[in-house]
Amino acid sequence: LTAHNHNDPGKPAEAGVIRRVYVENFMCHRKLTVDLCRNVNFIYGQNGSGKSAILAAIQICLGAGARRTHRATNLKELVRKEAGSNCNGAKVRVTVLNRGDDGYQHDVYGDSITIERSISLRGGYNGYKLLDEHGAEKSRNKKDLDAMLDQLNIQVENPVAVLDQEEAKKFLCG
Repeated sequence: LTAHNHNDPGKPAEAGVIRRVYVENFMCHRKLTVDLCRNVNFIYGQNGSGKSAILAAIQICLGAGARRTHRATNLKELVRKEAGSNCNGAKVRVTVLNRGDDGYQHDVYGDSITIERSISLRGGYNGYKLLDEHGAEKSRNKKDLDAMLDQLNIQVENPVAVLDQEEAKKFLCG
């Protein structure tokens, strides 16, 4: 077993911390930006207000399939239905910190990396983009996303890292 986490005990993480989630025409949200802090974040609201959509957006943006969200069987089902016939699809962005010894290609991306996932309804680009701290596109290669997630130790398919409502029910009911 090898760990490549260089954070000193008691020192906050500088790489891999999610700082912002942005969604556009995703599930129930027309446009939404959620800024997160380094430590613990609580997202609360009434049933149907879109709390689970924020977690689903993070999962989809960081490489999980639609089924993993327990909200859809394919990506197109995650596009906001109320957007109407003019809607070309959805866009999801997740920005993570990229500082310190654990950072991923800091010389290329800088102090933050934004992962953007597009979901096209009409045959447009339906993949990932990695953007540097200034928003400049650096890659569209899924292998680069996977390498970044590995370096930052982000495991979006691991229920210990991402425990959605359905996984929690399974866990609690045994």
